[in-house]
Amino acid sequence: MVIQEEDWRSPIICYLQKVELPQDKGEAVKVKKLAAWYTM
Repeated sequence: MVIQEEDWRSPIICYLQKVELPQDKGEAVKVKKLAAWYTM
């Protein structure tokens, strides 16, 4: 069994895997900027 915890990486991973952004526009901008530094 795998238990997933929410942390600062979760929104970035979600964006990189599924191209889903948070509903909050400010948080969405932040995630897009941070995700630009990562690849999966």
